[in-house]
Amino acid sequence: SYKQPHKLHMLYNYLIIGGGVAGVTAAEAIRGIDTQATIGVVSDEPYPLYSRVLLPNYLKNKIKREQVFLRTLQDFYEKNIDLILEQKVAGLDTQKQTVSLDNGKSIEYEKLLISSGGRAKPWGENSIQSLIYRLQTLDDADKLFADLGKIKKPMVIGGSFISLEFLEIFLLSKTIPTLLLDKAFYFSRLVEENGGKIIHKNFEKHGIKILTGDQVEYANLKTQGGAEVVTRLGHNLESDALAVGIGLKKNLEFLIGKIVLGQDSVRTNEFLETNQKNIWAAGDIAEFYDVILGKHRSVGNWTNSFLQGQKAGLNMAG
Repeated sequence: SYKQPHKLHMLYNYLIIGGGVAGVTAAEAIRGIDTQATIGVVSDEPYPLYSRVLLPNYLKNKIKREQVFLRTLQDFYEKNIDLILEQKVAGLDTQKQTVSLDNGKSIEYEKLLISSGGRAKPWGENSIQSLIYRLQTLDDADKLFADLGKIKKPMVIGGSFISLEFLEIFLLSKTIPTLLLDKAFYFSRLVEENGGKIIHKNFEKHGIKILTGDQVEYANLKTQGGAEVVTRLGHNLESDALAVGIGLKKNLEFLIGKIVLGQDSVRTNEFLETNQKNIWAAGDIAEFYDVILGKHRSVGNWTNSFLQGQKAGLNMAG
């Protein structure tokens, strides 16, 4: 129902790479100022804007699937914003001001916003991908939702906020997970050891088995189903679901050598402008200059992406 055709102009006054909250908010901010301009939003997903923050609530049966959506195709139509779905950006030519798509087509732009965000970091051998669960996209959530009833021995890997959601999702489905951490305690970057102990006691109260300071060495499919998981410290475990929360890999490949990058993001000034004329960046992909702290940094959360998308759109529209 989401795959109706969308317009594709060869030239946009404003072109936005990324259909997440930063990109869509920027497009709507621009439209609020410039009612006549052509605006295009390129997204590699098959859906209009939805809330990644609400995906865990969908999996916990707190909301229905349709409630994760924040915009419909009709919303884009009414605002005269072209939503170009299921198209990945393959290249950028800053001199010609063109963006090339992986379908071979190129689009010219007058002003460009990079809000391409990130994707879950690759993990695991190809042979066990059917047992691996992530929580970055709606398709990820749909896969886990469909399988929750048959998962009996889940393993959660990593000490991120997403891993915390995985733990609760499995507990609410009446399944006790095993937690594997490569650090000494959970949230080791945020809390000291005593705080970590409090978190671990709460996990253990709910029956969660915790293995710390360890990583998966390898995992093999078993003929009778599930996987045999061997850790670096020699633990031999069985699992039929490997829920991985180890962070994001920024979508930067098409920008290398074309634009100034920071540690793992697009570097901008305090107005979210890049070093290239007529190009801005916002959201998870932006390493912006923070005028309060006096340094560049990136912030990976929903509120920041929304606010930066809004400010980038206003700045792009003058």
